[in-house]
Amino acid sequence: MDSGGKVATLIQLPFTTLGCARLVRGVSAVFSMGGYVAGPAVMAALLRGVPVVVMEPNAVPGFTNRDDRAFVVASAGLVPQTASYFPKGVRKLPVASPREFFRIVPKARGGTLDLLITGGSQGSRTLNRAGKESWPSFAKPGWR
Repeated sequence: MDSGGKVATLIQLPFTTLGCARLVRGVSAVFSMGGYVAGPAVMAALLRGVPVVVMEPNAVPGFTNRDDRAFVVASAGLVPQTASYFPKGVRKLPVASPREFFRIVPKARGGTLDLLITGGSQGSRTLNRAGKESWPSFAKPGWR
């Protein structure tokens, strides 16, 4: 994001946070996956006294989760190192280890091979570009 975009975002931040404050009125808790887009909703929840639970799948928490870590009531993460970023009083919620995902019994292969590429956070731009550039390799009969 260029500096003009950052300035515009900073100007919009208070208005977006106020809009989110109306949305979080009366909720029991806010569950945040972090990222800059979660910032206004998390800030609104904290201003209204609504408990915040964060999910942090990265080894190093993103900006929003790092910035609000002193105020969250619980954190969940796949990477054990993440727990060290949150205060001692923050409850750590257990999440299945990545090994659990590989214990899933594979389905028998049918006539179509399904390919799913996922990713996010700091690597999403690279994954999106690689997926787009490699698509001709996968755009074949029998692939989806």
